[in-house]
Amino acid sequence: MGPKKGAAKSTENSDQEAGPKLIDIDEKLNLILTKLGNIEFRLNLIESKQSDFEKSLNHVHQENEGIQLKQRDLSKSIVEIESKIGKLEGLESRIEAAEYAERAKCVELNGIPYDKSENLNLAYQKLLSSFKSDKLPTTIDKIYRIRQSKRIIIKFTQTNQRNEFFQQYRKNIQSLSALGFKETGRIYINEVLSRAQSTLFWKTRQFKVEYNYKYVWTSNQRIYLRKTPDSDAIPINSEDDLETLKLL
Repeated sequence: MGPKKGAAKSTENSDQEAGPKLIDIDEKLNLILTKLGNIEFRLNLIESKQSDFEKSLNHVHQENEGIQLKQRDLSKSIVEIESKIGKLEGLESRIEAAEYAERAKCVELNGIPYDKSENLNLAYQKLLSSFKSDKLPTTIDKIYRIRQSKRIIIKFTQTNQRNEFFQQYRKNIQSLSALGFKETGRIYINEVLSRAQSTLFWKTRQFKVEYNYKYVWTSNQRIYLRKTPDSDAIPINSEDDLETLKLL
């Protein structure tokens, strides 16, 4: 029995209808595959960038660790430097205290002219003969002239001897003629100051003249000003003190 004509025709129609659908599906699959390919490419690109980012991040971490190590080393160095500075400051303080103690044993006589054949120890003995004090030693630690100036330094062995000499000299102010010099004039006595204090004392004396202060003097290596005989003594510790007085 042969095939039916109607059935064959139906199958042919189905094949004809399925063809375009398959083509459409195939195109859609290709489109999907293309999009998937693009997505895969972008994923690979993202992964590549992520890998580069991780490398950069690791590099940053390594640099940060290096910086932290350097900071720790720097902090350690700063502590060591501060410790050394503290020791130096302590040493400077001790040196300054020792120098202060040495200066406290000294007086300076200013105004005695230089003589290449001079005998300074004999000049000191002449000064003692005019003082009415049994607290002053006949022998001293040293006496010397500063270069060939009119400044002579007398150093005693004890601070109290220096103080007694200072007081006696001010009670019995000496002249050049009293020491046997042909010249006339007064011999001034001063404390021995540090270089900085000497500079400040010189500026204070200039200030005294310019601003009509009556007195300027030193005591225990400190500088003082007084406006009038009845006014209070003003300690001068720095040039800032002089600047402040200018505004008064």
